Amino acid sequence: MIAAVLALLWGCAEDPATHGTVDTGGAPLPALEPLDWGHFEAGATSLEFVMADGTELLVEVWYPAAPHEGDEPAPYPEIPIAKDAYRDAPPDLRGAPYPLVAFSHGLGGIRYQSAFLTEHLARHGYVVVAPDHPYSTLLDLDDDRSFEVAIARPGQITASVDEVLAQSASGHPLLGDLVEDESFAMMGHSFGAFTTLLVGGGVFEPEAWEAYCSEHDARGCGYVGEVDASLIPETMADPRVVTTVPMSPGLWYAFGEDGAGLEALPAPLAMCGDKDTLLNWPDEQQPVYEALSAPKAAALLADAGHYAFSDICEVAPFFDDCGGPEEGWIPIEDAHAITKHTVTAWLDVHLAGQADQAVYLEETELSAFPEL
Repeated sequence: MIAAVLALLWGCAEDPATHGTVDTGGAPLPALEPLDWGHFEAGATSLEFVMADGTELLVEVWYPAAPHEGDEPAPYPEIPIAKDAYRDAPPDLRGAPYPLVAFSHGLGGIRYQSAFLTEHLARHGYVVVAPDHPYSTLLDLDDDRSFEVAIARPGQITASVDEVLAQSASGHPLLGDLVEDESFAMMGHSFGAFTTLLVGGGVFEPEAWEAYCSEHDARGCGYVGEVDASLIPETMADPRVVTTVPMSPGLWYAFGEDGAGLEALPAPLAMCGDKDTLLNWPDEQQPVYEALSAPKAAALLADAGHYAFSDICEVAPFFDDCGGPEEGWIPIEDAHAITKHTVTAWLDVHLAGQADQAVYLEETELSAFPEL
């Protein structure tokens, strides 16, 4: 099945001929294939606000945009990852209101660490919000606070979603009228995948985590000593989540025996790499997948590592994942194409309600364990 996924997507590429706005004369926008460029361009803007608990958050928001003629895409601030988003471009309201997606970055990542995907979703008619998680980014990482960060992240996601909804309702010059429905999709990478499991409804059980780690030396066991039950919120789930996309997930043992606390996650799609050495498939990712309830799917990419679902190769190309076929790895652009295809089709079906897009999941033989 792994080979089939790659063979069927090999050579798929975005069609740049469709760049720019589309004049439909008021008719509905035509259907898209998941890897089409999209009907829109991607706009990106940063918001800063203070949560109710006093936490200052910086978030990135991607949205369907209609840039002015002559405008050029701009790199992101702080770390100049150069992608295809137009900073603070006028919104394109032809398809508004749009579905909302939240993204959580990995440990030592940054809010736009997976811009290849968040920009693509914006071009396909989604609004995406991603916060910088304090003490967990490339610029302020404090590994001694990892447990504190882990349990604070879900609330930061919920606050970011609330902020976008509030700005949309209040007529923000870029985000006004872009989003109405409070339902959203939750996705994240690595530590952000753990955040996704919590926000999506996973029941965190620190006692089970400690018990498992007393007998095993798993990746997530290094943080057990930091557990302070008094810090754990009563709930970290957001009931508005309708589908979840954990990328490079793990730590199933933090959710009870055999990961039983993961059963409540709605419509999960796990994106995994079979050469992930940080959270490997048999010990970490597969048990997460098996604990989830249907409808669910896992896309296991051949020769892909832990960072295949990020733009790490633009920042630090010395990672193994960036080595390419000559070093035994999937070309990173192919990993990104498969991810964009699969995630876009999944969200089209499970968030946007476009049931006919399910054909793109079937054609790619999305999962080694299809339960669509």
